[in-house]
Amino acid sequence: MTAASSSPVSLPWSVAAAMKQVRTPIGCVLMITAGTGIFMGAHWSPLVPLMLAFYLVTLLAPSAARNSLIWFAIAGAWVAAVMIQPSAMEDHVYLYLAWLVAIAVGLLDRDNFLDEAGRQGRYLLALLFATATIWKLTSGSFISGAALWTSGLLDDRMTPLLNLAGISSESLTDARPQVTAVVASDGETFDISLSSYSSIALTLLALGTIALEALIAVSYAAPDTSRLAKLRAPLLVGFGFVTYAIVPVLPFALLLAVIGCTIARFERRTVLAFVTMVLVAIVRFATL
Repeated sequence: MTAASSSPVSLPWSVAAAMKQVRTPIGCVLMITAGTGIFMGAHWSPLVPLMLAFYLVTLLAPSAARNSLIWFAIAGAWVAAVMIQPSAMEDHVYLYLAWLVAIAVGLLDRDNFLDEAGRQGRYLLALLFATATIWKLTSGSFISGAALWTSGLLDDRMTPLLNLAGISSESLTDARPQVTAVVASDGETFDISLSSYSSIALTLLALGTIALEALIAVSYAAPDTSRLAKLRAPLLVGFGFVTYAIVPVLPFALLLAVIGCTIARFERRTVLAFVTMVLVAIVRFATL
């Protein structure tokens, strides 16, 4: 009498499941999105352990992570966070919340997940960059370059950009106390006192930013069959290189990358381009 051969048991929580998850586009979307939420959780600390646990679920229990109800629940947690701590939330948090809902909607039809999530992501990016373009066009301080100059005074990370515009680090250091006083009191004013070259350079930079964001909005709003659709990934990656090489907002870079890859249905060259964009942000962050 011979002993019956035992078949290996496939555990729902296993390294093998994680590796299989990594190899699929839907698995990458879910894991990267959940992982991005860990960084996003810095805006409200109770979200960090929640998103860490959720990330482990997407990594080790892929079948459970593909349940749309879970994603709706996570989106609900972020809605609660936005309501409880609205002052702590930045613009990319709202995009992240919308993307969570887009994934939940896409998972209602798992066989066509990339199509549906990609369509939702396309609308999100078109709306995001259209809104940014309209705001900048209607902001006289942005078009004049004053907003960029002030941002550089308040954020040391933008110093290299202002240096390229002919504004020295020493002049920025001298002007910071004045800007701090303006921020602290509505009655305070100060004179920017920029050279003609710097004023022109900042204005051109502002106009270039508006043009790039407008093109991104139009390309993502255009139908997939349009020639403009071919510009989507190159424009978005270019925006990422320009933006995150200066101000490395890693969660925003990850979010744009995963949405961009989903819209492109994980075409190999597009994925490599977005990975490079994220690496630029990481290197910049590490060398601050």
